[in-house]
Amino acid sequence: PRSIPLARIAECEEVASLVTYLASDLAHFVNGTMIEIDGGQQKPLMDRFRDR
Repeated sequence: PRSIPLARIAECEEVASLVTYLASDLAHFVNGTMIEIDGGQQKPLMDRFRDR
């Protein structure tokens, strides 16, 4: 995965940790957002849009 800055695909446990957090009371204020679990793969694209 050369295109992924962290150089690896997420482990199932890492994805499950986010799901567990979002389902918990700790995330009661998180709503209406999209959370990418992509190891930073979208960062270069977002940087290009930010620089415009």
